Amino acid sequence: MRSGIALCAAAVVLASASVAAAGGGSARWFFTPGANGASCELDFGRPGIPNQAWCVVGPPQVKENKAVGVGLSPAGKLHACRGVSCLGNAPEHTPTLAYGKSVSLGPFRCTSLKTGVRCVVARSGHGFLLGAHGYTRV
Repeated sequence: MRSGIALCAAAVVLASASVAAAGGGSARWFFTPGANGASCELDFGRPGIPNQAWCVVGPPQVKENKAVGVGLSPAGKLHACRGVSCLGNAPEHTPTLAYGKSVSLGPFRCTSLKTGVRCVVARSGHGFLLGAHGYTRV
């Protein structure tokens, strides 16, 4: 019976939006609610994937060709993307982060706000605010 409990616990861990990547590192995925809702991915220490906070606002908040994505490096540098090429699919069972709640991974902290999602490098406070309006540097 203990193995059944262990398997159930393992399934719950795998279904969460935080995973340990094969070969080390971690990733976190989440959505933010409302008209400024975004889809975000935080990556840290994953082989072959840059350490970054990446968020995109796309359909249904904005039309596909008006999608806006922003990436944040550990050094606080931003890189932006516009249009369909910014869009991707989050994993199944990705949770929605309630307003005022935050997710942290490595140097990054992202907070769900009614105006969008704010992601920063925690140590410096530098980053971005992204919503259906586009993005601004913070």
